[in-house]
Amino acid sequence: MLLDILKNEGSKILQKRIRTLTVYMGIEALYRKPINSKRQPVRLVFSYLLRNFEMLLARLYRLWIQLGALLGKVASPIALGILFCGVLTPAGATEHPPKVAVGAGGCSTTGATNAITLSNVPARITGVAPLSVFFDATGTTARATTRPFHDLEYRWDFGDKTGSVLNLSPPLVGTSTWNAGSRAGFSSRNTATGPVSAHVYETPGIYNVSLDITDGTNTVSNSCTRIIVQYPDLVFANANTICVGATSEPTQGQGGCPTGANTALQPNFTAAISSYAKTGKRLLFKRGDKFTAATTASITATGPGTVGSFGSGALPIIQMKGNSDTLILSSRSTPKFGDWRVMDIELDGMGSSVSHGIGPGGGVTQVTTLRLTMRNLEAAIGFGGDLINWWNNTPDGPGGHTIDQLAIVDSTVIYGPNTAYGGYNAGNRVAFMGNNIDNGGIQIRHDAQGNSLLNSAGNPANGSHVTRFPYLGKAVISNNSLSRPGFDRLHIKLHAPFWIAGVPDVTDKSNYSYALNGDGYTKQIIISDNKFTDYLNPWSISIGPQDSANDARLKDIILERNLHVTTPTSQAAHVIRAQEVTSRNNLFMGGGSNSQTGVVINVDGGEPPASNVRVYNNTQYSADAVPSNQFIMVDIRDSRVSNITIKNNLAYAPNAQGPLLFANAGAANVVVSNNSTNAQIKNTAPGWASSPALPSIPANFKLTAGSYALGAGGSVPVFSDFFLQSRLTNDLGASEK
Repeated sequence: MLLDILKNEGSKILQKRIRTLTVYMGIEALYRKPINSKRQPVRLVFSYLLRNFEMLLARLYRLWIQLGALLGKVASPIALGILFCGVLTPAGATEHPPKVAVGAGGCSTTGATNAITLSNVPARITGVAPLSVFFDATGTTARATTRPFHDLEYRWDFGDKTGSVLNLSPPLVGTSTWNAGSRAGFSSRNTATGPVSAHVYETPGIYNVSLDITDGTNTVSNSCTRIIVQYPDLVFANANTICVGATSEPTQGQGGCPTGANTALQPNFTAAISSYAKTGKRLLFKRGDKFTAATTASITATGPGTVGSFGSGALPIIQMKGNSDTLILSSRSTPKFGDWRVMDIELDGMGSSVSHGIGPGGGVTQVTTLRLTMRNLEAAIGFGGDLINWWNNTPDGPGGHTIDQLAIVDSTVIYGPNTAYGGYNAGNRVAFMGNNIDNGGIQIRHDAQGNSLLNSAGNPANGSHVTRFPYLGKAVISNNSLSRPGFDRLHIKLHAPFWIAGVPDVTDKSNYSYALNGDGYTKQIIISDNKFTDYLNPWSISIGPQDSANDARLKDIILERNLHVTTPTSQAAHVIRAQEVTSRNNLFMGGGSNSQTGVVINVDGGEPPASNVRVYNNTQYSADAVPSNQFIMVDIRDSRVSNITIKNNLAYAPNAQGPLLFANAGAANVVVSNNSTNAQIKNTAPGWASSPALPSIPANFKLTAGSYALGAGGSVPVFSDFFLQSRLTNDLGASEK
C-alpha cells in the first residue's frame, strides 16, 4: 500500500527500501494484537487499548518531523504511509475515498440513523499545507424528505478553530473568521453549512471533521473523517525550496528564506518559473521586490508544488509588461496536472488590453490560489472550461482534461481601466471563498494609454460580470464581497453548457465535453454568506442560460444568508431560470425610486421552465418612493413556471406605492402563505432592532419583542436564521429575535 501511495505522489522508491526504513525506525502498523487486553495485576482493563489514538498519532507525527533531518525527503511520505496504516482505509483512499473516512476505534455515525443516512466524501484526505479539501455530503438520504439537498440542515466543523493566518482577532477571540462576505469578522472559517463545503488547512497536523445533519426532528452526527496535513518544510526541505530575489540574491536561513534552501537572483518572473517550478519544489519570491514578465510563465510539471513568497512586508509584485497571460498552469499534453498552490503574491497587468492573471493551459486538479492580489487585469482569475473542452474534442493530443478541486480563496481583485471579469471559472468540486472583488462599475474599457477598447464587433468594449461561472458541478461560493459589476452586468452569472434537441451541444467544441461537464447540468451549488454591492447594474445574480437564444440546464442550487445592498438602478437580486432552487434567509436591502424585486422567476429561452423553487424566510426593505406595483418580493413572470412555494417572507416599504408580496403571471401550483401582507408591507413596521435600519448592517434587521413577524410563520425546512441562530419558533424574515 505504501509503495502505491508513494508512487502516486511522485516518489521513486522500492518496496525493499520501505521495509528497511520502517525496521530502522522501529515502526509497525498499529492494530489490535492477540491477548492485548489480558488482565494484569493491579491494572485496569480497557476494552480498547488505542483510545486517545489521536494524541498518539500527533506524537508520532512530531517524531517524523524530528527525524526528517536524518532521513531527508523520504521521511515525510513514510510517516504519512504509517499514519494511513493506523487511520485510514482502504489502500488508495486518496483517489477513491470511502463515504466516511474511518478514524480511530471503529468510529461510526450516531443519532437517528434510522431516519437519516449520512454520507461524507472528502475529495482528498492528505497533502501538504496549505491543503484545500472539498467535502461532499450529497449522498445523504432521509425518510422525511425526497429533497435532502434542500430540506436538511448540514453543519460542518472542520476541526481547525485557529487555522488561518487571517482575522484571528476580536470580536471572536481565538477564532479565525472570514474578512469578506455578509458577516465579515463574525463568520467562522472553521464551520460551514450545506450539503457541500470546503476548507483550507494552513497549519500541519491531524484534523477530525465533524458533520451534524438534522431534519428538524432527527439528528445524526459523524466525526470520523480525518485529514492529515503535511509540513511544507519537510515536503520541500533543503534544495526543494528556492528563494528568489529581484534586486539581490537571498541568503538561506536569513530574512525568512528557509535554512538549506537554494537561492537565486532572477528579476524575470517567467524565467524563474521556467527554471524552478518543478515537481516537488517550492518557489518563493522575496516580499517587497518587483519582478517583471514580458511573456507568459507556464507550469506544466505536476505537483506537489508551491509558488509563494518569503520574508516580511508587502507582497512580491509581478508586473506583466507584455499583452499576455501572467501565469498558466498545465498544457494540452498534461491533462493530469495537479497539486499546486499559488499564494501570497501580487499580479499587476499594468492595464494592457489583454492581460490575464492566472488560468489553465490544460486540465488541472487540486489547484489552490490563496491570498493573491490582482490588479489592472482584463480577467484576474480565469479557470474557464472553454480551452479544456476544446482539447477534449480535438483529435490531436491526449483527452481527459478536466478542472477538479479548484480552490480560489482569500484573494483580492482591484479593477483597472481594462477590467472585464474579476473571475471566469468552471469545474467540479470548486471552492470560491473569502474573495474581495471590485469590478469598478466599468462602463467603457480602456487600455493603459486611455484608448477605448473595442469588442469583436468593433464596438466599445464594456465592463462585465464580477464573476462568471459557465459550468459548475458541485461548488461552494461563500463569504465573498463582490462589488460594482461593469455596465449592465451581474455579480454572479451562473449558467451551463448549451443544449440542442435535449442533449449537450457537441458541435461547438469549446462548449461541452464529458470529462469536464458530465451530464451537462450545472448542479449542486451553494451560494451563501456573500455581500453584493450594486452600482449601475439592474440584476445581482442570474441562474439560468447564458442568453435567451440557448437552452442550458441548472438544478439543485441554494442561495442563503446573502446580503444585497442595492442602488437606484437595481431591479432584482435573484433571477432564477432553473429547477430545484431554494432562496432562504437572504437580506435584500436599500434601493431607490426604481423597480425593486427580491426574486424573479421566469423562463429565458429554450431551457425547461423553472420549477420547484422555494422562497423562504427572506427579508426585503426599501425606504424609497418606489413606483406603483414595482416593489415586489417574488415576481413570477412566466405562465410556464410551476411548483413555486413562497412562505415566511418579511417585507417593509413604507414609501412605496402599492407594494406587493408577490406577483404571478399565471404559473401553476403556486403556494403562498405566512408572509407579510401587502398592507403590512406598506403600513406596519416589522419591529426591527434599529429604525430606520441601515441597509448595510444585517444586525439592524433582527426582530424585537412585539414584532408581528414573531410566530407568524408556517412550518418550513429552515432550521437557522441569517446569523446561524437556531429557529425556535416559525417567524417571518431572515433574522430571529
